[in-house]
Amino acid sequence: MKKTFATLAFLAATVAPAIGQGCAMCYTGAENAGSKSQQALDRAVVFMLVPTLTFIGAFVGIAYKMRNPRADEYEL
Repeated sequence: MKKTFATLAFLAATVAPAIGQGCAMCYTGAENAGSKSQQALDRAVVFMLVPTLTFIGAFVGIAYKMRNPRADEYEL
């Protein structure tokens, strides 16, 4: 458990600066773009977000449904 937490903490600490830089670059690029480009960027974000949330929702739903196996399935 401690090893997993240490690995996640290390990854979070090393990735955070890159995420911040990307956001500033995207913000500046979108700010300087025209209105049609901004609209296209908004649509692209939604286009990429919908399948991701669908897969995450399906995974959480399946995990919730299978969280406790029924006792009668394992009786001999």
